[in-house]
Amino acid sequence: MNLVRILLITSFVSLFSIPSAGFAAQEESFPSSAAQLPRIGFLFTGARTAATLTPYLDRLEELGYFNLGNVYLDWRFSESDSSSIPMLAEELVEWGADVIITNSTVATLGAMEVTTTIPIVFAGSTDPVGSSLVGSLEQPNGNVTGMSFIGEPSDMRLRILHELLPDISRVAVIGMPTFSQQSPSLIALHETAEELGIELQYFRGENADDLEQAMSAGADAGLVLAQPQTANLASEIIRRAEEAQLPVIYQGRAQVAAGGLIGYGANADAQQRLVIDYVDAILHGTPVSELPVHEAEHFDFAVNLQTAAALGIEIPTAMLEQATEVLA
Repeated sequence: MNLVRILLITSFVSLFSIPSAGFAAQEESFPSSAAQLPRIGFLFTGARTAATLTPYLDRLEELGYFNLGNVYLDWRFSESDSSSIPMLAEELVEWGADVIITNSTVATLGAMEVTTTIPIVFAGSTDPVGSSLVGSLEQPNGNVTGMSFIGEPSDMRLRILHELLPDISRVAVIGMPTFSQQSPSLIALHETAEELGIELQYFRGENADDLEQAMSAGADAGLVLAQPQTANLASEIIRRAEEAQLPVIYQGRAQVAAGGLIGYGANADAQQRLVIDYVDAILHGTPVSELPVHEAEHFDFAVNLQTAAALGIEIPTAMLEQATEVLA
């Protein structure tokens, strides 16, 4: 890891005690021609954590962007106030971003409010067309493209949960989005619940009060949707689920590695690395319209045997054989 990247990460970590949502890399850490360097802006909903940018930075380093300090980065996080997204997007535009990376539909829509010319690459959306991010997956219109979780497997999570716990009748769904509540993934989840005879109870999952309501709602189990707010609150969800002795299926491997029971979902790291590939193509002159929305291809299914034992749950052998990772 070279000095430039170390500086970026060190500076990013130092942000945590600073009220301001933004940060620009130290100008003196780059050559005197820094004004002509490509500028990549990150516009994220949720809280700042050091791990948030790691996959993006890793891929930038692999592509050689840090070898000679030949990139300029800036980022903005909405923290708990998603209404600030348009203002933060405006700051990135004024800063001179050549491309903006977003981590949610809310962030993407906020960026779209303030620019129709700067390319925007979103890291994940369950319904890019229905949410009006793009007009077509194959040929995105305007200045927006990115990664899609159209196959966001909320319905598969429910099936896995039912296979593990066939007697459940009520499931708390954590992470209900504030947009596109008729997205294909949510429709599929609702249809699967009807098929299995399961009542779904929906919770936003945006703060401690939401989580308290979800854990005390009398559900037999919980299901976490892949949303920025649930990713940011993952450790709190896991802790509260443990306290409530509530079996919960999470949105992916990372939550299981942190102590969650089981998780199934698109490999987020793979999606985020592809975002940088798209950014790299754009910076080298590829029009956004020639970069189709990429649908998730790699999915993780992880099981935590220690958490299962603490909950008194025996994981079926067939399920263990299907898992891509089993944590003892």
